[in-house]
Amino acid sequence: MLVAESQEKELEKERVVNESVPPLKLSGLSAQELQELCKDLHKKLDVADETRYDMQIKVNKNEYILVYCLYIKVLQIYRFLTPNLDILDSIVTFYPSNS
Repeated sequence: MLVAESQEKELEKERVVNESVPPLKLSGLSAQELQELCKDLHKKLDVADETRYDMQIKVNKNEYILVYCLYIKVLQIYRFLTPNLDILDSIVTFYPSNS
């Protein structure tokens, strides 16, 4: 079942890539045209890399905020569940032991 799902995902990924990125037609191009094509592809790659980097920064920031918020919630729950020691001291002094 997992193998079938992974194969299905690979086929879907290949289909999406084929739809969004047309195949390169390199036949009949001169050296100058190939250099221009390479420069254009490098520019597109730089834009994609910058976008990926920006998205990764946003994900890391949101992840940090989420972890911090969960940490604060855990501290709040811990304070709520931890007995107040001042009240315990007053109870102990009000009801002293007989020993």
